[in-house]
Amino acid sequence: MIGKRGYMYFIEIIFAVLLVSLLYTGMQHTSNNNFDNSAVEYNENFAFDILRSLAEYEIINEYESEDWGLIEDFVSGFVDDYREFDLDYCSTSSVCYPINDGALGTAGGNNITNLKSNFGNQDLASAQLAYRSSDGNWSSIRLYIWDKL
Repeated sequence: MIGKRGYMYFIEIIFAVLLVSLLYTGMQHTSNNNFDNSAVEYNENFAFDILRSLAEYEIINEYESEDWGLIEDFVSGFVDDYREFDLDYCSTSSVCYPINDGALGTAGGNNITNLKSNFGNQDLASAQLAYRSSDGNWSSIRLYIWDKL
């Protein structure tokens, strides 16, 4: 017959084995989305820094009208070869115009919908900078940036 001390030791061993097996089987392998999220967060911060630089270097200000070619060239100077970008100008009436080849395109809706439909679940990030334009109204520039596949 097993003594009380032997019985308690046996119960402790069974409990330890049960606990270890529950912890081991309870751990599920999950995909790590932190890398994807960190790429998007990095692109957002990068895009906002570029837009802030537009104001710091006074490329956009309330005294001169916008030079879309200069703005596009300025942004492309910061963007690495493995990234792509797209710019939008949004007026006070919330109508947005794409900036392509140094000129404003035709008025459209939200460009991010078109970008996401073209690029799926890629690491598309955006930033927006509001500023007072030369006509005295508030306007904004949106920069969409993503890594090339």
